[in-house]
Amino acid sequence: MGEPKKVYINCLRGVYKMSYVVSSILIFFSLIKKKSALLSLLLFIALWILFGFNTGNADYYAYELQFNGTIKPPDIGFEFLLVFFNLIGFTYQQFLITISLICYVIIFTSIKKYTENLSYVMALYFIYPFIFDVVQIRSFIALTILLYGLQYLFTNNKKDIFKYIFFVLVASSIHFAFLFYLVLILVKFFPSWKKMLVIFSAFVILAILVIYSGFLAVLLNNLFNHPRIDDWFKIGTNLGFLVPFLLQIMMFLFVYVSYRKYKDNIKVQITNKDSQPFVNLNKKQKFITPNSQINFFETMIKINVIMFLAFPFYIYTTYFFRIYRNILIMNYIMVANSMQYFFKDKYERFFYGLFFIIFLFILLMNELDPNSYLSVFRAIFENNILF
Repeated sequence: MGEPKKVYINCLRGVYKMSYVVSSILIFFSLIKKKSALLSLLLFIALWILFGFNTGNADYYAYELQFNGTIKPPDIGFEFLLVFFNLIGFTYQQFLITISLICYVIIFTSIKKYTENLSYVMALYFIYPFIFDVVQIRSFIALTILLYGLQYLFTNNKKDIFKYIFFVLVASSIHFAFLFYLVLILVKFFPSWKKMLVIFSAFVILAILVIYSGFLAVLLNNLFNHPRIDDWFKIGTNLGFLVPFLLQIMMFLFVYVSYRKYKDNIKVQITNKDSQPFVNLNKKQKFITPNSQINFFETMIKINVIMFLAFPFYIYTTYFFRIYRNILIMNYIMVANSMQYFFKDKYERFFYGLFFIIFLFILLMNELDPNSYLSVFRAIFENNILF
């Protein structure tokens, strides 16, 4: 009996290794073949399988208890979603398979509106923060809704603000923390991101002083009376908040380089008839024309400035770094488009891309302590119905 068991264990290890190898190969070639439709499809399938068919991770059983009604879900929209899938007879695993498929269809189609480099953007997402989305299901569903709604911030129609607000409110019914993204409507009211940076920097400093006074936690508790507020707004990081501070600033520097490249070259792209056209558009790619890219880059740099408003929350807990993490896909689009259209020197493009990928691995390792390495990273690649 001992020998067959040993063979079985060795076979399992071989299958697990294949999940790592296949994922690594997909990521590697997608970073090279940035526009490959085939690689985009394979990435879609890989992400869906690892997410939807996963059978155990750090939060898996807590969500399963919520689905089965043993624990009450914290937010009404998520509770409605679970009740609905229960009523139509789904198991928790079937719920995961279905909801991850729907979400990735929305995410992939949303990304295609802004860029040709779908496989590249999704490879960056695969590196970070994909594995955390698998664990934090509520946040992932809310993120999907937010990504879809963000398109209404990139138009010149001020009425689209109300459409954006609607999607943020829906997302916040899934995860309360997504109310934070209402502040992004400020991109419509500030013509200059540099003025925003000055104003918001002063506001952040003031907010940090208010936080240390204890006033903010009391105010939010009185306003919302949410069960998680006491946990969220209990100062517990000491100087640990400096790490997410630094990481967000570093990401902003990468975004700023992309923005400068766009700023320096966009006029040439528009006026020079011999320059590379942006894209052979289809109807679904409405944000990839030169003029739309102007709106996209100008809005994204403002969004990144506004996201500095998350700084004060890091003092309470680094949990709030998730607030910034949720806009990273949009930053990846910005990086991908700047590399395609605005980096003229191929060596400059190569090293910028290389350093950006290295930085994503730093972000990944920052969140992987020994415990989460087992309960998040390995759990996602090794606990699966299909292997």
